[in-house]
Amino acid sequence: MEWNELQAMWQQYDARIAENTRINKEVLKRMLSAKPERKISWAALQTGAKLLLLPLFLLIFFMTSRTKYNSGIPLYIGILLFSGVLLYGYFGMIKIFRLLRKINLTNPITTTRRLVNQLERAQTKQTKIGATAMPIALLGACLIFDIYGNASTTISRIMAAAVIAVVFGAILYSIKEQAQWFKKLNAELDEIEQLEKE
Repeated sequence: MEWNELQAMWQQYDARIAENTRINKEVLKRMLSAKPERKISWAALQTGAKLLLLPLFLLIFFMTSRTKYNSGIPLYIGILLFSGVLLYGYFGMIKIFRLLRKINLTNPITTTRRLVNQLERAQTKQTKIGATAMPIALLGACLIFDIYGNASTTISRIMAAAVIAVVFGAILYSIKEQAQWFKKLNAELDEIEQLEKE
């Protein structure tokens, strides 16, 4: 066997090995991407469900509520405060939903990282502003409804304090869960990035 034939065979084997390595890396990347893809898809589904159900819930609540409404200036101020906070939160959820839908793990990891970082910043900002604005929304709800007209002042104050405590507890829990979610997602993306660098 001549040197040229041997060299050609060697190059063929090199090409086959390189192709097999590329296919193996692609299969491994798909396997590593499956978990974060499910996580992102589930988050997008939950956010989409919230976007659809929130207006429906509010419509049903306001149509079936037997609580007496205030009148005059307190009602208008309450509507302004409550709807302002609600709309800000709703449009924030739309932004988060769009970012979740943009994330595609078949793209290069740098593009995915950039979108995940944008998502994390948007989610953190949304949660912090939501926590700050929640008392304003609750004040707006108190101004919309005549909560003191049908019950004693002590019971109304206890109920208002309980609602505030539950809301803030939910917000703190949400912040903790959100941090864990992003920590796990970033760890999974680190594995994919390491594979791409090899």
